[in-house]
Amino acid sequence: MSKSFIDHIKTRRTQYALGKTLPKSEEEISRLIQDVIKHVPSSFNSQSSRAVILFGKQSDKFWHLTKEILRKIVPADSFASTEAKMDSFAAGAGTVLFFEDQDVVKSLQEK
Repeated sequence: MSKSFIDHIKTRRTQYALGKTLPKSEEEISRLIQDVIKHVPSSFNSQSSRAVILFGKQSDKFWHLTKEILRKIVPADSFASTEAKMDSFAAGAGTVLFFEDQDVVKSLQEK
């Protein structure tokens, strides 16, 4: 018997063992993310969610820059754990950055 959607949500876990191998092509993954963002419910059907999708060298560069910025902010005696976390993120084949379009949010606030 297949699991229901809610059962999948209840048992989902974060994957920490990231790798550079993708189960689908970059194009398929990008298309899936775009479709999800387009069709996910939003307040007042505002569709304010956005994503930046990075693969390969772009993703690696993002995590390198993030680590270097954090190196200036995080106390030196605490940085080892931060660096390990950033390195674990950089170990993935890509990165998806989700954010809300503030222009859309602002226009809703003004109504």
